[in-house]
Amino acid sequence: MKDGHLFLSLMADGGIYEFEPVAGPSAGLQKSPVASKGPIHYVCAETGGGSSPITATFYQTEPSLVLVERESQTRPAFRVPAASGDKYQGTDVMFWESKGEALVTWSGIEFKCKPFSNGNVSAASLFDKKWQLIDMNGVAVQTGKPYLEFDGQTNRFSGDGGCNTIAGAFKIDGPHIQFSQGISTQRACIDHDVEKLETDFFRGLNEVTSFQVQRERLQLYKGNQLFLTFGAEEAGAGGSRQDALVTGTVYYRQRIALTPNAVIEVKLLDVSRAGAAAVTIAEQTIKPAGRQVPIAFEIRYDPSRIDVRNSYVIQARILEGGQLRFINTQAHPVITQGHPKAVDVMVEQAVNENVSFNQATRPTAAAYGRDTSSTRISSRP
Repeated sequence: MKDGHLFLSLMADGGIYEFEPVAGPSAGLQKSPVASKGPIHYVCAETGGGSSPITATFYQTEPSLVLVERESQTRPAFRVPAASGDKYQGTDVMFWESKGEALVTWSGIEFKCKPFSNGNVSAASLFDKKWQLIDMNGVAVQTGKPYLEFDGQTNRFSGDGGCNTIAGAFKIDGPHIQFSQGISTQRACIDHDVEKLETDFFRGLNEVTSFQVQRERLQLYKGNQLFLTFGAEEAGAGGSRQDALVTGTVYYRQRIALTPNAVIEVKLLDVSRAGAAAVTIAEQTIKPAGRQVPIAFEIRYDPSRIDVRNSYVIQARILEGGQLRFINTQAHPVITQGHPKAVDVMVEQAVNENVSFNQATRPTAAAYGRDTSSTRISSRP
């Protein structure tokens, strides 16, 4: 209800109708369809980081109405006076359009939005490219095999998960995408980590709701949650993305031989947020297969994930039969703030086999100029 007029959305036809009060108890309500523009799809960047697709449909009511849709929720907003452009205000939503762009506030979160000039134009950026999977749920993917390809003529997709191939159909509506009819081969995976990656990759496609393409990066979302990030293969690049490297060795001083079942895990971590869990930027798993320390490592990472203001470290551990045997007890800062991209990481016998990888040493002020030789993993609970 607005200014004595009743607005109803009739789900049968998807339209908005305006009802005006008329004189006389028996005259009834006069119904007329309201002219509309849209839906218009927007790619929106959150002020504090992140992104989200937003859709707006405009109705020529009095005052004018816009229905703003995000994450399967729709909120109405009515036009209010503004110094420039068209501003709409509603409950927990504000939509302000000016000079072809829009500022949207949704439940206190502010977005800067640009419209798709044509949904098919955006979709076209998906085609004729091989999209290599580089990140899943915020964790870097180390194997270079998983990928997706899109055929715009048939609306079919195909890809590889590391062990098996997959093919199916897709449907695009503006920034929204839906995968369906996915069928994959059923070859067994020898590597358990590759098998888990593939399973999560394939199953997750059925839950994808939207996509965004920016700077040769394809991002697939589950609602507002970034799920998969792909990099487009560039011509002349030999089919691989332009990664950066952190290299070095992992070693220990004890005269103990690695068993054939030993596994070495090395991670590049972002440890910038005090009191929060470290964020894995990239990692490498090494199976020495009889080799002994020092063991060389080479971690490939996406430079776009590095913020020069943040702090990054290398952490390493050695497991045997799934049990932690060695872990580094000193921080090894890398990449930013003048730190190197090559480090030798000494690991020591774990005094507490139940310690998790993220409980290992983080760089403190000591790691950036003061002595860290006393930094150890405690054996206390």
